[in-house]
Amino acid sequence: MNKKNGFSRLTAFLSLILLPSWGSSGSGQADRSANSDPLNLYAQSVGWMARGNYKKLALGRDFKVEFLAPPAGYSSESRRRVALSYRTQAVPMILDSPRFFPSRESEKERLVAEPTALGYETREGEWAAQQAEKATRLRPYEPTQLERRLEQIKYLLDFTKRAVYPYVGNMFDGGLELGPGFRARYGDSGLVDAHVAWSVKNYKSAVGTVKLPTLADERIGVELRGIWLDAPNFAFYGPGNDSLKTDRLNLIYRTSSVGMVARVQATKCFAVGGGLDAIQIASRPAAAVSWTAASLTYRRRHAFAEIDWRQSPGYTTRGGLCRLGWSGYRQTNAGAFSFSRVDAEVQEFVPVLRENWVIALRALASTTSVASGQNVPCVLLPDLGGSHTLRGYPARRFQDRHRVLLTAEYRWKAGQMVDMAFFVDAGKVAHRVRNLDFRNFRTTYGLGISFHTPLTTVTRIEIAHTREGTALILSFSPSF
Repeated sequence: MNKKNGFSRLTAFLSLILLPSWGSSGSGQADRSANSDPLNLYAQSVGWMARGNYKKLALGRDFKVEFLAPPAGYSSESRRRVALSYRTQAVPMILDSPRFFPSRESEKERLVAEPTALGYETREGEWAAQQAEKATRLRPYEPTQLERRLEQIKYLLDFTKRAVYPYVGNMFDGGLELGPGFRARYGDSGLVDAHVAWSVKNYKSAVGTVKLPTLADERIGVELRGIWLDAPNFAFYGPGNDSLKTDRLNLIYRTSSVGMVARVQATKCFAVGGGLDAIQIASRPAAAVSWTAASLTYRRRHAFAEIDWRQSPGYTTRGGLCRLGWSGYRQTNAGAFSFSRVDAEVQEFVPVLRENWVIALRALASTTSVASGQNVPCVLLPDLGGSHTLRGYPARRFQDRHRVLLTAEYRWKAGQMVDMAFFVDAGKVAHRVRNLDFRNFRTTYGLGISFHTPLTTVTRIEIAHTREGTALILSFSPSF
């Protein structure tokens, strides 16, 4: 039996089966149910035969059967296209039967076969049925109690949509700071933000920023800012890597600055920028009776270039950062404290096993240079110590003209928005660059936990051990 004769016999057989159902055509048949509709019955019979006898004549490929021109006299429901998937040869065909189609020339009905992937008897069909069954059992995700609490914390600390908000931070490593803040948006992307704060160490600060609307498709941004700080317990332990904790000298330190900074996002990862600031600094020993402070006035120019492929500066599990910055401090009042400073930093985040574990690495170096007869004031020396550099030591524990810091962290996910980390810091300060070798490094190590959103670190709590003791660290930003 060749394929053509087989197909003709199939068509003739089906026409004999379904001929009684098509005996009369009129309005009385217009409202038939789906189960008794001739088009449905015909398509079902075609599918049954194709899976039976005719399957022997085919090559086993899926295609779809459609009635493109239903006979006149049937309802719109009967005239709808009926599709059925089954296996047969992959060539378009027209089924034609003189007994079945009373008007061959004008009312001829055609069944066109075309490839499809909707076969009910195929693996794809079974998979689709299983997926549909699973869809009926889907339920909305129910967060755990810890996740609900973290969302509440995130809501309390996310003040981007509030005009008046409570500020929480630890600026200048003065301990936990609290105070009121105000934020207002203008234009397409402009922002005014200001806050005042008081810390547990009696530090007082006021910060205001005005971000101008971005330009060039958000590639150029300009920010104006002003900062005022009063630190009545500013610590200075003396210069050098061998300074003693008992050498601490408490200073009253006050500073204010106004300036602007511009940033150009040249590509997705590469950015350059710079700015200009006017800075005034006054400091004196806290034990002094009168305010005969050393006053310094600077005009600072600064520039930077960076390649940043992290997910977000506030929280990331992969990517990295390479940044190089330069600052020039030119003293504008009488004195000999003009200098320049260069800071370089490299970060790398290596995900392991789908970011469940992350190896975070960091290298940081700073160096200063002065002209003959000039020097760097102690309050502006590069330093190590605090919640971000050489953790476990007090803020600015080690200061000198040059510094280097190496950090390694092993992070792992302890929950949906909770990370744990084991970290090691090693750093050194020196009066000369050639003394920045790998000998006599100050090291710290510890364990921490951080609560975060997908893009921001909400809270970081760490315990760090040093040769001077163990310290508890509380911060509201990532370690790096």
